[in-house]
Formats: sequence, C-alpha cells, structure tokens
Amino acid sequence: MSLRQHIRRTMALAMPVMLARAGLIIMMTVGTVMVGQAGPHELAWFAISLAPQNMMLVIGIGLLIGGAVLTAQADGARRSEQCGRIWKQTMIVASCVGLVYVVALQWSEAILLGLGQTPEIAAGGGRVLRQFAAGMPPILMFIACSG
Repeated sequence: MSLRQHIRRTMALAMPVMLARAGLIIMMTVGTVMVGQAGPHELAWFAISLAPQNMMLVIGIGLLIGGAVLTAQADGARRSEQCGRIWKQTMIVASCVGLVYVVALQWSEAILLGLGQTPEIAAGGGRVLRQFAAGMPPILMFIACSG
C-alpha cells in the first residue's frame, strides 16, 4: 500500500471514532445549557454530578479502548472473523462495568458528601447521578461500538 492509501484507510477508521467523541462532548454541552435555563441550583447539581460521571466514563473508555485496538489489528491482518469475537467480548466488559456503575451510583449522595460537598449540593447532585446511573451501561456499550 502507498502512504496515501494508508492515510485514507486510517482516516476511514478514525473518523467514526472522532465523531462519536465529539458527539459526547456536544451532548454534555447541550445538557449544561438546557439545565442552566432551569435555575442556578439545578445547574449546580448537574455540574457537580458531571465530575464523578465523567471520571467513570474515562475509566470505562480506558477499559474498552483495547477492543478498538484489537479490532483494528485483526482488520489490518485481514482476520475479519476475529472482529466479531472481539466486539462481543468488549460488549460484555461494557455491560459489566456499566452495571457496577449503576450499583455504585446508588450511593451518589454519600459519594458527593465524601468529596466535600455541602449536604444541599450533595442531595441534589446525588439525585442527578442516580438518574445518570441508568444510562451508564448503554453509554459504555456505545463507546465499545464506536471504538
């Protein structure tokens, strides 16, 4: 393959990943703008809940990125039959990590209090984090699918 073909193939593989990551950032930005319209307390609760949620997402991405690497290697080696097995294993990891997060976020108010937040902010932020909990398995599965 020529350098131009390698670059074209790499960009074809990277573009969906880059768009997916941009989509996550845009989604958080739109959420913040919309919640800001509700009032200052709601925005504070939303903002304080983003820190633990984003930390969990970054850990999840770190755990799942190996699936993208292994899939790219299998694809590059023209072993497409391995790509499906890798994807299935990555989806299992995403589901399990997501369920662990669902359970952990049931104590989100205590987590925020432990991080030094006031009881009022911890209570409101805890409610927001518990709402985020249900979305953790699907978002990690999305990340597993988008590389």
